Amino acid sequence: MSYSDIKQGCVGNCYYIAALASLAEVPTRIEDMFITKKVNKCGIYAVKMWINGVETAVIVDDYIPCDGIGRPLGCNSEDGELWAILLEKVWAKMYGSYGRTNFGWSSHATHHLNGLPAYKIIHNSVEN
Repeated sequence: MSYSDIKQGCVGNCYYIAALASLAEVPTRIEDMFITKKVNKCGIYAVKMWINGVETAVIVDDYIPCDGIGRPLGCNSEDGELWAILLEKVWAKMYGSYGRTNFGWSSHATHHLNGLPAYKIIHNSVEN
């Protein structure tokens, strides 16, 4: 597991992809999110997310929206890694669709990914 596994797709959720990549700097952070630890024939995976401050299991399958030639529309990996694709699907499930995850703040995503407080700081530069 590595931040370099993730390649953003057509979904406008770069803020979420950035949050995933930052957590992947310490792979155990991502590994600990997965309740289902291995790829399985059923294609069903349970993941821990923090919803309204409560650790919650979110269950998804491994059916991923693809374009006409089989490339994932969401994030993907050149190495065939599944973890980021599944976590993006969990995020989409939490919001009702991939489209509803367009535009956001990494701090918001980070809070749901690890349950810890996260803040955004906007710096204004003023030149005199």
